[in-house]
Amino acid sequence: MDKSRKRNPVGQFLSQEIDGTPRFELGYFAGWLLGDGSLFQGKNRIYRVTFTTTIFETHQFWLSMIKSCFPDLNQTIPRVKLKTRTFPNGTTRTDPMYNVTLNSKTLYELFAPYKLKDYHWRIPAFLTTRESQLGFLKGIFDAEGCITRPFITKDGYMHNHVKVCLISKHRDNIVPVYELLKDFNIVSRIEKGPRGQTRLVIQKIKDIENFTLNIGFGLQKKQDKLIISLAFSKYRRDTANQRKSESMRSVWASRRSEYGRVA
Repeated sequence: MDKSRKRNPVGQFLSQEIDGTPRFELGYFAGWLLGDGSLFQGKNRIYRVTFTTTIFETHQFWLSMIKSCFPDLNQTIPRVKLKTRTFPNGTTRTDPMYNVTLNSKTLYELFAPYKLKDYHWRIPAFLTTRESQLGFLKGIFDAEGCITRPFITKDGYMHNHVKVCLISKHRDNIVPVYELLKDFNIVSRIEKGPRGQTRLVIQKIKDIENFTLNIGFGLQKKQDKLIISLAFSKYRRDTANQRKSESMRSVWASRRSEYGRVA
C-alpha cells in the first residue's frame, strides 16, 4: 500500500476528478459554498470543503444537493455536535451543529480563488453559461438571502410589501450580483443595512414576480414564504388600486354634476 495513503486514509479521494462543466447544479453549489460554506487546507494533503448549519432540514438538503452535483464524489462525511453560540445582544444558546465535509483537492482548488478571507467572495469566472449563472443566483440567495413579509397594523394599514434581500458584510460581494440580476431583467438597489452590512433589495412587485418565476429559492420553506407574501402584496395592491379608482370616479362624477349645475 502507498505509505502516503496509509497516513492519510482519505488520500484516494483528494485527486478525484469532478465535473467542472458550467451547468445549473455547479452554479447552485457555488452559490451555497460562497455564502455558507468554508474551505480548509491542512497538513498531510488535507483539503476540505465544509458546510455547517443548525437546521437539520438544511443539512439533509445539502447532502442531496452534493449528490446531484457530484454523483461520483462519494466522500461526504456528515457529523453533528453541540455548540454554544454568543449573539450580539450578549445572550448565548447551545444548538446541535450539523456538518458536511467533502475531502477533495480538486474541489478545493476550483473554488479557492473565489472564496476569500473575511467573508469576501467573488462570482466564479467559470460560470459562463446562463444556466450556471441562474444556479449561482438561486444558491447565493438560498445561503444569504431573506424575505421581508408585509404585515397589517391595527388600523388596517399594510406596512410595506414583500421584499427580497441579499445581505453581505462587503459591498464588493453585492455589486456583481446586482449586475447579474440585470441580465435576468430584475431591477434591484443596493443600500446600507442597520448594522453596517450591505443589502441588495428587490422591491418592485414585477421584479419580485420575475425573481420568483425565473430564479426563486431552492429551499422549499423559503420559496413557499415568498409565493405567499407575493400573492398577499399583489392582492393588497390591486385592492388599493381599485379603491383609488372608485374614489377618483366618484370625485369626477361630483365635479361633473357641480359644473353642470353652474352651467
